[in-house]
Amino acid sequence: MRVKLAILPAILLGTVFVSNAIATPICIKDSSLSKDMNLPIYEWVEQHKPSKAIIVAVHSLTFYAASWNDFANYLAVKGYHVYALDQRGFGRWTLEGDKFAGDKKIDFETSQQDLLDLISTLRLRYPKQKVFLLGESIGANMSLLLASEHPELVDGAILAALSHKRRLNPRLCWAGDVVNQIVKPNAEISLAPYSLPYISSNLILTDNYARDPMVRHKMRIVDLIKVDHFNKKAIAHAKTLQPNFPLLIICGQKDGLFKSSELPTAVKQFGTHNVSLVILPNEGHLLLEYQIVNPKIAAIVTSWLQQQTPPPVNAAKPTKQVSKRTKQAEVAKKKRISSVLQF
Repeated sequence: MRVKLAILPAILLGTVFVSNAIATPICIKDSSLSKDMNLPIYEWVEQHKPSKAIIVAVHSLTFYAASWNDFANYLAVKGYHVYALDQRGFGRWTLEGDKFAGDKKIDFETSQQDLLDLISTLRLRYPKQKVFLLGESIGANMSLLLASEHPELVDGAILAALSHKRRLNPRLCWAGDVVNQIVKPNAEISLAPYSLPYISSNLILTDNYARDPMVRHKMRIVDLIKVDHFNKKAIAHAKTLQPNFPLLIICGQKDGLFKSSELPTAVKQFGTHNVSLVILPNEGHLLLEYQIVNPKIAAIVTSWLQQQTPPPVNAAKPTKQVSKRTKQAEVAKKKRISSVLQF
């Protein structure tokens, strides 16, 4: 399998900087789609531009959908229609769970089903648009798993900080946390010692992260074990990817949580040969979310998207009003979407 590998030194010297003083994308917190599906979904769109494609962004562990705000606004300015939803147990689920008939409980399997339902609904609502996944960290693994299991629903995926081969970062509080979990199985441990030193070298980002009440700062050890299991499951399923499925994988060479040096070998085991792997020499774990847009990384993403998308069409408006989430799920289950898609 051929993998296009680039360790960026100088190829981005001609990067176009991220700025647009005229375009004014909007973020819709409670759109009609969010209400129809009864899920905490955010939507970013530049209403005066034709839509090039639909992008569904999937957030990292402990973060939330609105963490994509800066990068989603950038993509909206470029003509992409961006959606993101909170995973179960994160973001608005922790504050407004009752509003969505849920609670604060972390549930990765249901979160994956929510993502599948959202993608299926967007396929029904925008049948003429291409749909891409954009995930970071565990969000990248969720995107990879969905693309492996439902290739008929998505046209490609951008995977930032793909979670593979975790680094062992021992901390003095390990023993105490394990003992506390044995004594109190449902007790949550602070994630600060295990995340703050490693998620980014950007001190502004880590300071904001530490003080952000929307971030989930504590989790049970059993849920952390489930994260590891889920990440491994996604990597294993990548062997079933369609042979020409487009993937862009971006990671930082200085990732403090996962071994980016292991990715070239792992990617060779993927089912697709259409992979662009970019290793950024001076970057850490988080690359896209929760920070000012990095123009070099943004250029990599938009360049790849342009290669996957034809000239924009006037298809930003839904072809018809979608029904309630339960009805959509039933349609998707019976017809498996394939009969609806036009490729």
